[in-house]
Amino acid sequence: MQGQFKRFYNLEEFVKSKENAITSLSIWLINKKLDYEGVKTISSNLKEYKDITKLDLSISGNKIDDKGAYAFGQALSYFGNLTYLSLYLNDNNIGDRGITKISIGLSNSSMITNLILSLGDNQINDDGAYAVGVALRKFKHLEDLQLWLNGNQFGDRGISGIVTGLNNCTQLKILKAGFGDNKITDEGYLKLDQCLAGLVNLQYLLYGFFSGSEKMLKSRDILNCKNVRILTLQFEPKLLKSEKIQHKIKALKILRLVVLEVHQYEDYEDDGIDYPYFE
Repeated sequence: MQGQFKRFYNLEEFVKSKENAITSLSIWLINKKLDYEGVKTISSNLKEYKDITKLDLSISGNKIDDKGAYAFGQALSYFGNLTYLSLYLNDNNIGDRGITKISIGLSNSSMITNLILSLGDNQINDDGAYAVGVALRKFKHLEDLQLWLNGNQFGDRGISGIVTGLNNCTQLKILKAGFGDNKITDEGYLKLDQCLAGLVNLQYLLYGFFSGSEKMLKSRDILNCKNVRILTLQFEPKLLKSEKIQHKIKALKILRLVVLEVHQYEDYEDDGIDYPYFE
């Protein structure tokens, strides 16, 4: 029998629901002014669905802080059967402590093949970004990853941790990511380029550029990479035309590239990220 999908748009509805046959669960509470008590209620009730295989938590814009993220991290530790997980936690002020707890909570979900971590504008420093990298090391079966960490405060040590995690995702075929508006230097972007070139199964890359100063796609390693066939450049509207041209010129130098696409963020809904509609 095919499992059931259920999406909740308010907290009260979710708390009252007792649908045990659910295998795919989505909680959509973006910009709902959730406080810590609300997050704690969600986290407590999530335990009732620990056997599901697909989970989407879209909780962006709620200022849940590190305490709320801590509660979510505890809840995530109960899910051992997930193959799909999306966490939209942008603009929640979760910081290093919050994202570290979430990363620890993810460690029991090692069977995930499709993962979305959207963590932009959360005051994440090097320690928090490094914790994300540690979590990524667990996902040996990961094939499709979205990793959005733009608008935080980490630098080369943080991106090095992420690179170390990505290097363990040897089955990765699709990567969509953005690390702009952080403190990453040329050295950090070089390590990221080298990592992407070394992921032998990676065929599709979408990278979101948030500033003209990002040095992605510049190294010899990425220009000579043999894996990436399709590349999408996604531009923040604030980029100057000259900056967009510069990024496109870099991409065109990738030797084995078959398809290059260029998109503006306004081509996508809301914050430029594809929100999930799985069933």
